[in-house]
Amino acid sequence: MFETPFLTACVNGDVQPDAVYDYTEYWHTHNTGNALHEFLGMTPGEYTYFIQHGEEALINILIKHGWKNGHYLK
Repeated sequence: MFETPFLTACVNGDVQPDAVYDYTEYWHTHNTGNALHEFLGMTPGEYTYFIQHGEEALINILIKHGWKNGHYLK
């Protein structure tokens, strides 16, 4: 699951938006060799927006990247 950046996996329908928390936990417990925003597939600006504004921001970022699933976080 963690071979593909979160944004790509979510846009492709492989994971749901709430998987961002699984990705973040994995990043904190494994040496991925990159920054968290990179591991998630976000730009530094997108990551900052997500951190500052939460799940609504995440949905906006996903839509910007082509996510059309329409499912919201639990």
